[in-house]
Amino acid sequence: MSKIFVSHAVADRELVDSFVDFLVVACGVDSKNIFCTSLEGLGIREGEDFYKAIHTAMKDSTLVIMIITPAYFESTFCVCELGATWILQRNCFPIVVPPLTYSDLKAVLTPTQAALINSSENLGNLFDRIVEIKLGSNSTARFGQKRDLFLKKFVDIRISPRASVSAHEYAELKAKYDAALQVNLEQDQAIDKLRKQLDELAKKKDKTDIVEVKLVGSMEPDVFRVLCEQFRIKSQKMPQVAIKAIFHEYIGVEYISPELFGHELELEELRLARVRQLVDIKDRVVTPRNDHPLVKEVNVYLMSLKQFMDEASPEFAQSYEEKKMHQFSLENYDFWRSNLGLTITS
Repeated sequence: MSKIFVSHAVADRELVDSFVDFLVVACGVDSKNIFCTSLEGLGIREGEDFYKAIHTAMKDSTLVIMIITPAYFESTFCVCELGATWILQRNCFPIVVPPLTYSDLKAVLTPTQAALINSSENLGNLFDRIVEIKLGSNSTARFGQKRDLFLKKFVDIRISPRASVSAHEYAELKAKYDAALQVNLEQDQAIDKLRKQLDELAKKKDKTDIVEVKLVGSMEPDVFRVLCEQFRIKSQKMPQVAIKAIFHEYIGVEYISPELFGHELELEELRLARVRQLVDIKDRVVTPRNDHPLVKEVNVYLMSLKQFMDEASPEFAQSYEEKKMHQFSLENYDFWRSNLGLTITS
């Protein structure tokens, strides 16, 4: 079971390799307790499903360390990992890498306290955090020696500057940040609401109200709504047939292209989706092109939603099913139709 999830951009592999060595040698972390996708033996095994592996590692993590570089801000996966950390209320430790500074983070990580990777004091704070969660074993003296070696090595590691982006790309990136920040805002509002309702509950004599108040005050409904909205916004860039292909692949049931008569519109959509390389069609079996950027991005949001649903409280799931009259499951067509914008008949 992975205990430390190192969230990073693939472009920063050299830095991350050195940083993971620092965790093992200086902080005494067993490499088996580190999940890092860029490093052999610490990430995803050959043949393993990428999205499921990320989901499991994030779910099992005790501490999420974010290596914040210029490349990090340009990675869809990193932004979603950041959002998932907030959603799951994970213990996180953001590390800022020069040439970035605290001011570059702006509101993205507020109110989380960030650290600088080239600060002896900040690395010491990380060591203390690791020891606190019982994943570190080295002595303070040994840590100090190995930390200084890491800092010397860091000077020679080249960090790529942030690439210039078009106005359109900037707008898309800002939308990702806004979506993640919205989750944080929704959580804060839900927590304030919960506090007020619990205060009211303390004045009540009838304790049968407890479950109802806790459920209404829980942040789960707000987080669920935001996650579904994120998926719908991103999937709107794709035709319905591509979403349908993703749904069928998720539930493990083949999506068979319909016969011509009576399905002209769906067949035309399939033709255009194939031309855009969003789907493949072989022997009438339609499958999503998981290497397409849009499909990749939608799958990331789907992974975040699955992670939330796996950990949702029984009370929330029961309340959902009583209101919607269908199962609280990503394998249910009515769930996709009701929440994720799927309109084509399954």
